[in-house]
Amino acid sequence: MATFSHAAGAATLLAGLCVALTAMAAQPRSTTPAPTRPAAAGAACERTIDADLVALDQPIFLNRLGSSLPGGMIYALRRDVVPTPGTTAGPALVAGQVQLDPHHRPRPLVLRVRVGDCLHIKFENLLAPLPLGAVGSSPTNPPSPPPFGTGPTQIACTSAANVNSLYPEQTCTRAAGVHIYGMDELAAGGTLVDGSFVGSNAPSIVAPSGSTSPVLPSGTIEYTVRAGAEGVFLMYSAGTDVTTGNSGGGLGGQLSAGLFGSVVVEPRGAEWYRSQITKTDLDAATLNANALPAGDKLACNGATCTLTAGKASPVQVTRAADGALSTADGHPVLNYAAIRPLADGTCAPVLRMVDVAYQVKGGICTPLLGSPLVTYYGELTAAITGPNAGAFPAADQAPPFNPNAVEPNRHEPYREFVEHYHDILTVSNNDQAFPGLYSANPVLGNGGEAFAINYGADGIGSEILANRVGTGPEGGCVDCRFEEFFLSAWAVGDPAELVGKPDGLANLSAASRPVPYAPKTVLRADDAVKYPDDPSNVYHSYIGDRVVFRIVHAGQLVTHLHHLHAHQWLHSRDNDESTYLDSQLISPGSTYTQEIDYDGSGNRNRTVGDAIFHCHFYPHFAAGMWGMWRSHDVFEPGTDLSKDPTKDFARALPDGELLKGTPIPALVPLPTIAMAPMPAHTKICPVDHSWNGNQVLGADGACPPADPASLSGEASFIAAADFQAGLSPGYPFFLPGIAGQRAPHPPMSYPADDAPVTSGQTATLDGGLARHVALAGEVSNDHSNAWDFSKDLDKLVALQLPEQGTPL
Repeated sequence: MATFSHAAGAATLLAGLCVALTAMAAQPRSTTPAPTRPAAAGAACERTIDADLVALDQPIFLNRLGSSLPGGMIYALRRDVVPTPGTTAGPALVAGQVQLDPHHRPRPLVLRVRVGDCLHIKFENLLAPLPLGAVGSSPTNPPSPPPFGTGPTQIACTSAANVNSLYPEQTCTRAAGVHIYGMDELAAGGTLVDGSFVGSNAPSIVAPSGSTSPVLPSGTIEYTVRAGAEGVFLMYSAGTDVTTGNSGGGLGGQLSAGLFGSVVVEPRGAEWYRSQITKTDLDAATLNANALPAGDKLACNGATCTLTAGKASPVQVTRAADGALSTADGHPVLNYAAIRPLADGTCAPVLRMVDVAYQVKGGICTPLLGSPLVTYYGELTAAITGPNAGAFPAADQAPPFNPNAVEPNRHEPYREFVEHYHDILTVSNNDQAFPGLYSANPVLGNGGEAFAINYGADGIGSEILANRVGTGPEGGCVDCRFEEFFLSAWAVGDPAELVGKPDGLANLSAASRPVPYAPKTVLRADDAVKYPDDPSNVYHSYIGDRVVFRIVHAGQLVTHLHHLHAHQWLHSRDNDESTYLDSQLISPGSTYTQEIDYDGSGNRNRTVGDAIFHCHFYPHFAAGMWGMWRSHDVFEPGTDLSKDPTKDFARALPDGELLKGTPIPALVPLPTIAMAPMPAHTKICPVDHSWNGNQVLGADGACPPADPASLSGEASFIAAADFQAGLSPGYPFFLPGIAGQRAPHPPMSYPADDAPVTSGQTATLDGGLARHVALAGEVSNDHSNAWDFSKDLDKLVALQLPEQGTPL
């Protein structure tokens, strides 16, 4: 099955079997008018892209156990901000009375342009006029996070006591702006507008809207910068970037609070589309027989149809009852230019991150004539393509497209991950998970959350405490003790997941339990992992995708060492004689672009699964500065949240605490690239201490019975018919692991034992413990104090797994 795409009016991707065939590029259809905004005076702007953004106060949770930045400050697109519930402002956005739309996870904002573009930023300061805190707090009794304490109160910085009552991230300076480090700012009326207030220069930061200042304008300001070269550039507020004893905030002022993001400059001619979305979004981007783009033709005989898209060759597709079109093997036929109506009477693109403005006219979304290009999405991940959702022109041989044997196929689209490394040193004992245990135990002082990536952090201390007190996904893990489990998604869930009811907010007084005790797994149905398009610090691609990392140091204090496992990049990516790297030293304000070698995802040997990346300074790594890159071997359509994955065939990751598991984002395929094969039908099912390792469902498709009183966790199962047909469920569903327990060793990971083997011994050099997964056990020793943090088992019930691998 060939792949083809076309853009402008209806960019469509159609792909079938995982066979690489030549792409067919259809002619673009001109339903999108060219932007009419004139270039800024004195600058050669090939295009101008608008971004309407605000600064606001926003509590930031760092992980599912509850560590937080209660006084966080962030940038967000205006379209993603709503009034705080209970305020009297109505639909208007009023400084200090706004929050991020609950459907969006707080993340550093990423704006994108391409070489030669100008970025025009309309900025409004919606920070509260006075900093936020809890009255009556003190250094020994710091304020609690807003959702769980007395609630935020605006406090004037008129005394040391008042400053001590502020949330740790809140700065007394409320003025803010936008400064993009390293890009060319354009002057307005002869005055440089660069987001600063320095020396005798006119100020280009603003006080919160509705407030007054004797020296600063208030409310709004506009900035224009020009993209002269490809790369990534730190964006931050210079309202205050230092702190003193009585100014509130962390060492980096507003930078410490999270008021940063980045601007990525893509190659000339590039387009950018969303990469990780929800299943609902994927459905909205799927071509539908009832609403074909202009110029497309569909001829059907029952459910079997022939689709002719523009001037492309006809292809066979299947029509579902609701009109959705798919290939014969079930892949959706994607329309990269899909537009959907919004509740406010306007329309927005589903996948295109920058587009013209739209209106609803006669029930149809139509472009506004003369509209400038508008930024609709500021996400960390993106699919970057050439013109018309296709490849970059083969004739372009200049960097970054010059031939390089180490980086083949450089003209193909690529997937982009933007990773902001930053400090969260304002996280006090009171803002850690299990606050009472941190304040009472000096052993964990360096294991709490202190460093993060993209507002997410999972430190070793909180994970160990959760296991010791018997809560969280690792609460029932039998053989979890120390460092060996805190990086395992099987035991603790994916890094930096967020849930509705964090387990670590309880103010416990002791970490250890009376011994002996048997760790117990409880699967809850009263909570769920939030943000199905962005549930964790896991970044997704398909095997063979070209991948580019954009690394940003958005911290204010210390140097970090970005390190990526299982993949490499070149020190000078346009030189095939350059040195291979898997680590890069980064200092505050520095940024790097890393084009992963050998087409990126999975490296040269196409290895499926997770590759961790982290700061290689271990104290930073252990304090939460890590994430994962997941290379998928099957098509991921996104978890259907309307279904129960324990009862229906709805793909979700198994979880050690939440019965319905963890949602998987829909991963948008790169156009011109053949799609990954469709996965087998899967369910996630509770398993108990008697589980025999079988992962194939019976003929009725129901989960096998499991005793709720003796659960080990949750495992993945495959439909019997799909198993018999040889279909793969994809990573990680083929693994015989149990969510909530440590992962088993890979098959054939132990060398053969050439010595004579006696009865009861294995034939491998496994140290006497064969490949296995733990099911149950009994802890005989458990100490959690400043002198002794040991934990020992006297009993272990385990399932031995075949060294050669399981049938699935």
